[in-house]
Amino acid sequence: MSTSAVPNAARELRREYEARSGALGELAKKIEETLGQALRDVPHIDRISVRVKGTPSFTKKVLERVGEKDAYVDPFREVEDQVAARIIVYFLRDIPVVVGKIKDWLRPVEMVVKRPKNLREFDYETTHLVLGIPQALLPEGELPRNFVSHFEVQVRTIMQHAYAEPQHDLGYKGESPLADEDVRRLAWIAASCWGADQVYNELAGKAR
Repeated sequence: MSTSAVPNAARELRREYEARSGALGELAKKIEETLGQALRDVPHIDRISVRVKGTPSFTKKVLERVGEKDAYVDPFREVEDQVAARIIVYFLRDIPVVVGKIKDWLRPVEMVVKRPKNLREFDYETTHLVLGIPQALLPEGELPRNFVSHFEVQVRTIMQHAYAEPQHDLGYKGESPLADEDVRRLAWIAASCWGADQVYNELAGKAR
């Protein structure tokens, strides 16, 4: 795509995405209600939240892949996190319980436990699921063309979340790259959160 075509593409993406914001909002509400029902008897859940991806974030994600091998062909259907849920639990032992309940209610097509590949490193961790959207959860009435077919769910502990959210703002949304020493300091925070999770999980097992 030429440089001159990018602004036009961005405008068209924004216009089309904003036109479906109402339907996406209705879908998010239904997903949050369904997850609440699925997990109503599960203890140690701090919160369940569902959000619709913002227009600038959607546009940026699509345009960043233009010209790449994994470029979106139909972004309005293919971008899976247009609606995304986050479930925060107290302990590591709660994550498989929550995932099992979700699998009982909905149709996961992908599950990935995201963590550093190098065992000597500490960084972002979360359990990430992609799920198909059941017909019963689709908004009523006529849907926008090529409406999204999947949504995302992240399941993480309070300590994983305590690291992930500030780190996302500092490392991903920051205007300039972090200095090497600051990256090391973030890794120290991640290691501290990881250690806290291990101790909390051990103590939770003893408290039973």
